[in-house]
Amino acid sequence: LHTVVRKNEVIFFSNDGMFIYKNKKIKVIQSNSNFDELFEVDKDLYATDNSKGLLKLANDVFTPIKDGEKFKGMKIKKIFSSDNNLIILTQNQGLFAYKNHQLLPFATEADYLLKQFQISAAIQISGGYFAIGTRQTGLVIIDNEGHLIQHINKQMGLQNEYVTNLKIDKEGNLWVTLK
Repeated sequence: LHTVVRKNEVIFFSNDGMFIYKNKKIKVIQSNSNFDELFEVDKDLYATDNSKGLLKLANDVFTPIKDGEKFKGMKIKKIFSSDNNLIILTQNQGLFAYKNHQLLPFATEADYLLKQFQISAAIQISGGYFAIGTRQTGLVIIDNEGHLIQHINKQMGLQNEYVTNLKIDKEGNLWVTLK
């Protein structure tokens, strides 16, 4: 369940549907199958739908993005905005870039880690870097071009290699929670 608060609306999201409270009215948006996740990217909202793939909210209606059906059955873990494009992180299939309404694989130097060991969480950190947690190999940090910057696992000091969440504190420090 997610809640997004904006200037003139509150959005409640669950797997069964989305509820938009605006102008003292509630609008209900339902899926034919089920929603999987909701992502707020800049000022846009995206959702994954088990039967339609990746959808974008416009005028209180979810519509599939071009090539968004390719994400059917794929578990999207996070979506980032980078240079007016989207970087889409999937649990098992690596990263994708959505540029000029075209979906392309986003190859990284860490693909062998990210595809094999399941992405569990991700956060954008300062300097244009992405911190990506995995279920089986700790934390991977890449830059916005896909270069592997750092791989922190049990050998490097983590208590275990299952990252459950990532947060940045007000001083800019990255906090990693483990299972």
